[in-house]
Amino acid sequence: MHFTEFIPDSTDICTIVSPILTTDDPFGPCTAVFSEVDISIDEAPLVDAGLDQAICIGDTLFLNGSIGGSASSASWSGGIGSYSNINDLNAYYLPDTTERGSQIIFTLTTDDPAGPCLASDAKVFHTINALPNPTFFGLDPQIAINDPPVNLNGSPSGGLFTGDGINPVGSNTFDPVAAGEGMTYVTYTYTDGNGCTNLYIDSTFVNPLPEIDFLGLDFAYCLDDEASTLTGIPAGGIFQGPGIQQSGSEYQFDPAVADVGIHTIQYIFTDPRGVTDTTEGVTRVLPVPVAD
Repeated sequence: MHFTEFIPDSTDICTIVSPILTTDDPFGPCTAVFSEVDISIDEAPLVDAGLDQAICIGDTLFLNGSIGGSASSASWSGGIGSYSNINDLNAYYLPDTTERGSQIIFTLTTDDPAGPCLASDAKVFHTINALPNPTFFGLDPQIAINDPPVNLNGSPSGGLFTGDGINPVGSNTFDPVAAGEGMTYVTYTYTDGNGCTNLYIDSTFVNPLPEIDFLGLDFAYCLDDEASTLTGIPAGGIFQGPGIQQSGSEYQFDPAVADVGIHTIQYIFTDPRGVTDTTEGVTRVLPVPVAD
């Protein structure tokens, strides 16, 4: 018995072909004979799972499959996340958090059509990128509203700082005056080379200035006037300036020590939160009049 191979042409699909096997014409009175067989050419199922993709964990993966030939349906498999509908060629897939930083093989398998043709499948490789893990340094838990601006350092570098205290906008400088008193938040947003974005948020409390004043400084003195006792409000601060004399916790202004002229006296107070403020008073010391 001899075997030969018959390869159908694409135009033969969904038709019946009838190959004829004919013998040679033998020597003698016998003529050649032939035999005919009918072959049904069924259409094979065709499937395409689409192109490879890369997404970030937390994003939705949109699948894009197609079928053809004798296939009438197909279903997705692969991964441990959630499908919107495994029987939808354009289903979407929500990756499980444990799939970050991995590549998932998705398989699209057709139904098994009637006839001799078997189900067909196609695979596609999708990458689930992990998110970056940014942070930043330089922002203290508390800051005084009259403290100088501070520079913040993001890690990895190249991200964007946002928040009420970022001044100028787009910089890495936190200005407590721009933030205003009270709790304020700063966000550092970073996008890595895969296009995945994550953010880090920190906060600080901007403390207001203490309300301070002082009493006891006259508008003007003669050089030979007695010293005046100065009283800070709240108590506990320090006095500075020409003519200031200290005895224990008591401060006095002595015009003789200050000497003739216009003098500025400061009262400096630091509250329990560490916020320091200064208030000033001005006085004038006149020379002793001389009778003529």
